[in-house]
Amino acid sequence: MKDTTDIIKRQILEFESEALQKFFKENILESFEEIEKYLEQRINIIEKKVEETLNTEKKKLDICMTVMSEEEYRLNDGVFSPVDMVDFSDKTKKGINIRNIITKKNMIVQTVYMELSDEEIKNLENRKFNSYIEKNGEKFPVKIRIEKNKKYNEKIQELYYLFQKNGREWKTINSFYNDNFYDIILDEFEKEYIDLQDIQNFEYDLEEMEIKAKKNVFLVWNINRISVQSEDFVQPDEERIVYKYRLDYNQNRNILINSSNNKPFFLVYRDEAENINVLSNEKQDLIWEVWEFMDFSNIKYEKELDFKIYSNAQINERIVNLNNKIRTKVELNRFLNSYRIFEGLKVDKIYPEIFNETKYLKLKKLNEFIKFDFDLDERLKQGVTLKIKNNNVPKEEFVKLMSFFVSELEYSYPQYNFKVVDEYVE
Repeated sequence: MKDTTDIIKRQILEFESEALQKFFKENILESFEEIEKYLEQRINIIEKKVEETLNTEKKKLDICMTVMSEEEYRLNDGVFSPVDMVDFSDKTKKGINIRNIITKKNMIVQTVYMELSDEEIKNLENRKFNSYIEKNGEKFPVKIRIEKNKKYNEKIQELYYLFQKNGREWKTINSFYNDNFYDIILDEFEKEYIDLQDIQNFEYDLEEMEIKAKKNVFLVWNINRISVQSEDFVQPDEERIVYKYRLDYNQNRNILINSSNNKPFFLVYRDEAENINVLSNEKQDLIWEVWEFMDFSNIKYEKELDFKIYSNAQINERIVNLNNKIRTKVELNRFLNSYRIFEGLKVDKIYPEIFNETKYLKLKKLNEFIKFDFDLDERLKQGVTLKIKNNNVPKEEFVKLMSFFVSELEYSYPQYNFKVVDEYVE
C-alpha cells in the first residue's frame, strides 16, 4: 500500500503545472492516504482477531469414568461429578414420594448397578418381583420389574453433539460401565398408593440377582457442568452482524460451551486476557452452560476404589489420525500403544478377512449412538481379524479394553470392521 502512495507522489511531481500538482495533491493524494489509513486499521483489526482465534483451545479433552459410592465421591468431588445429578440426589436424600415416582419419574424407583450375563438379561423379560412400601409400620404390597437404564447413554450422546457444536474432535469414551445400570420400575400397585408421601422404606427382593445388585452407587466422570453469565457485544461488518459474548469464566481448564437457548454459534476462543469468547450469527441468551474437564492425574485413594477408572487419555495424540488407511501391524500397534490403558498389550497378527469358523470376542460398540449423514454400506467395509496378546489379563477385563479399542478404531477408520479373536476358548 505504501509503495502505491509513493508512486502517486512521484507521478504528481512530474506534472509541469504547479496548479495541476496542487489539485492532485489536495484531492487525489490526500483522499488516497485516508483510504490507506482506513485499510491499515481494518487489517490490524483482522490480524488481531486472527491472533485471538489462534488461541482457541486445541488440546484433547480427555475423559475418565468410573462407578462410585457417595463416600468415594465426596473424597474426589474436585475431580469427579455425577453423570446424572438426579440419580445422585435420589441416592443421597431421605424419604420417598410415591406421587413423584409415578408422575415425574416414569415409575423409576431406583437405578442399580449389576453385571449380568446375556442369559440373565434375557430372563428379565416379562419378569416381576415382589416388593412392599412401608409407612408407619404398615406394609403395602407392590410389584416391580427391571429395565435397562438409558439415561447414561443419552448423556454421552449429548456430550458427542456438544463436541460437534464446539467444533472439537470426538474421542471415544471408555464407557463400558454405563451398560450395567438398570432401572427398578414400579409395575403393579393400588391406585390409593399415589398419595403416599415420606415413605420410610421401599423394599424389594431381586431373588438370585440380589447379590449382584449394588444399589448405592452411580456413574461419575471428570466433567463438571456449571452455568455462567456473559456480556454481549455487537460487531457489525460489511455483510452481517456478529454477536460476541464474553463469558464470566476465568478458570484455566479445557471446556465445552453450550447455549441455553440451543442456538448455534461458530467459534469459541480465549483472548489475550484469557477470557472465553463466543461468536454467533444469532442473538443468544446471556446465560451459558460450561462443561469443565477436570484434571484426573491426582485421584485420591484410587487403589482403594471399588471400581477401576477407565479413561481415553493418550500418550501420543498425534498418532490417531496419522493415516487414512491402516496397512501394517506396526501402525496398529502404534495406535494401540498411544493409549495409556493398553500398556503391555500387542497386536500379534492381522488377517484382512472375517472367518466363519473363528470364535470372536463379543464386544460392545461404544459409539453406537453416532448417526452419520452418510457412511459406507456395511457390505462394502473391509473385514479385519485381529489376534491380540492378552498378557493373561482376565477375559472380563480384556473384553472392556477391546470394546474401547475397536470402537475407537472403527470411529477413526470407518472403512473397516474389526473383530478380535477369542483366545480364551478352551
